[in-house]
Amino acid sequence: MRGKKHSDDVRARVIAALLAGCGVVEIARELNIPHQSVSNYKKEIPKDKLGELRQKKGERLDDLVYDYLVQNLETLRAQSKAVSDESYINQQPAGEMATLHGVIADKTIRLLEVTTSHTPNQQLNPAPESVT
Repeated sequence: MRGKKHSDDVRARVIAALLAGCGVVEIARELNIPHQSVSNYKKEIPKDKLGELRQKKGERLDDLVYDYLVQNLETLRAQSKAVSDESYINQQPAGEMATLHGVIADKTIRLLEVTTSHTPNQQLNPAPESVT
């Protein structure tokens, strides 16, 4: 048994949302219609158009991941500078400093592994020293 037919307006909104890159579940929830209806409308969109969308969504995801990683690395750099301050170090219990050192060393090694694993013979060159 088929459900009720949706208005042309609802159909247009679904297709527009799909073309904008929204997911089936998200659209169904937003418009309060069955997932299957959204999936059926999605089937009407030419495959090449959906391929374009997937590529755009992938590029957008790549951008978001990149921005997230940059922000986290900048935060880690700032935290590393803060905890390397001698007055900070002198105020911390030895056990906490040992834990902090272990975590920083472990994360640094993991980052190095990931960044150098794609090019096996890559050598890390230090940045040129700035002249002040």
